Amino acid sequence: MAEVLIDRLDIHPGVFIRRVSRVSAYVWGGDRVWYAHLTNTGKLLDLLVGGRVVWCLPRRGVRTDCRLVGVPVSLCRGALIDTFWQERIVMEVFRRGLLRDLRGWEVVSRAPRVGGHRLDLRCRYRGEEWYVEIKSAVYYFPEDGSARYPDTVTERGRSHLRLLGALFRRGVKVILVFVAAHPFARRFVPHDADPEIPRLVCELRALGLPMVAIKMYLDAWGGVWVEEEPLSVDCL
Repeated sequence: MAEVLIDRLDIHPGVFIRRVSRVSAYVWGGDRVWYAHLTNTGKLLDLLVGGRVVWCLPRRGVRTDCRLVGVPVSLCRGALIDTFWQERIVMEVFRRGLLRDLRGWEVVSRAPRVGGHRLDLRCRYRGEEWYVEIKSAVYYFPEDGSARYPDTVTERGRSHLRLLGALFRRGVKVILVFVAAHPFARRFVPHDADPEIPRLVCELRALGLPMVAIKMYLDAWGGVWVEEEPLSVDCL
């Protein structure tokens, strides 16, 4: 499938030491230990392994030295784990009309408040207002080539999916975007690390709620690539 270079990040390699909290980790930077910020709060146990090479973005003027944004899974390609950059790339895909199923969309605002929750984007499409929820899927299953979400129990994820269902039943325009941010991914499948998530996703799909899976990955030179064709969203 055709791939498009969307952006290039100034990444620096390091070696993962250990996670400090859900949002921070220690990384060996070659001459000292970096205190790294993590935006992805999943467990990431298949990627964040002690002694493994990781890719970081330097930071200045904040408490952390860098952001841990990616993990190589082959010689030149890796998973883009940073959820901030995943959202930025999704917005750019919308803006450029790169994906077959997402042409003509305009991003109006980020983090709109809906029903006591914050969703990710508010968009306009063909004169109508749409709400977009983005879920990061970097947990890779080599057995079937699928990127999966989630990799742990997530009450927040469940509440978002329930909210999307309630909004959709009331006639509100909503779309669910899964970011398959792993270079080997060939499909998306909801994961039973949280047993409720596959049931909720499949119920939403049966209702007719629009879903799309966007494949993206990070290369060794900091390039962020997106496949122009969406991946299938499959219920097992």
